[in-house]
Amino acid sequence: MKPIQDFIRLRNKLDDKTCVAFSGGVDSSLLARMFDLLGFDLSLVSISFGDNNEIEYILKAAEIIGGELYHSGILLDELEKGLIHTIKTVEYDRIALLENAVGYYFIFKHSSRNGFNSVLSAHGIDELYCGYDIFRREYHKKDLNRLINELTETAKQDKYIIDRLAKLFDITYHCPFLDNEFIEYSKDVPLNQKIIDENDTLRKHHIRAQALKLGLPENIAYHVKSSFQYSSGLHRAIRLLARKNGYTNKKGKSLGYESGVMAYITMLKKELG
Repeated sequence: MKPIQDFIRLRNKLDDKTCVAFSGGVDSSLLARMFDLLGFDLSLVSISFGDNNEIEYILKAAEIIGGELYHSGILLDELEKGLIHTIKTVEYDRIALLENAVGYYFIFKHSSRNGFNSVLSAHGIDELYCGYDIFRREYHKKDLNRLINELTETAKQDKYIIDRLAKLFDITYHCPFLDNEFIEYSKDVPLNQKIIDENDTLRKHHIRAQALKLGLPENIAYHVKSSFQYSSGLHRAIRLLARKNGYTNKKGKSLGYESGVMAYITMLKKELG
């Protein structure tokens, strides 16, 4: 197969006021490396919420890659304001999408504050290369190629939702791994280069191999991390925010919701009308 970078069209879309949404994982590191190889000044934007154990790793990864890191830690009061603004701006059909949207609300806000007008995201890799644990759990239960297609379509729809938040800050949001040409490239990658079996907790083997070919070290290419809302501390911070407002899981269930977070978010939506 041709090198992965042959299927990523970046140069004509971007300029030196572009940054990469960076988590230190293989996906955002690979995207940052490709952006860097095009000759742009590499700028990386990351956010975290509360006590995040990943921060030290992100700092080291940014230093290894060689990009300038713009990091922002978000406090609970600021998180609540961003959560409210996100709920007012976008429609969502699941909590995972809302959490992802809130995270990008702050990425766009932080990027804009630092003078950027475009944000690159590695969104799409987990869907196309079996990055999520659901692929392991469903290994013998479902047609994985069909599951890949379903989740990729969901990711493309989610991108349109996140675009609305980007516009709040005059940011253009790019997801090059969701471009049609890259999706077609990914379909030709054998499934066993994405996931080996139901015990494969690493997954995304083709992406990791490509990262090594582009010069990323093994400790980045094979770093295992959870999804953005967990690795950034966002999921935990929203739970803390719900409890701060009196919405424990016990209270949430007594009100007929599956958790305190669901009760808290529903209350915010009602207050917003």
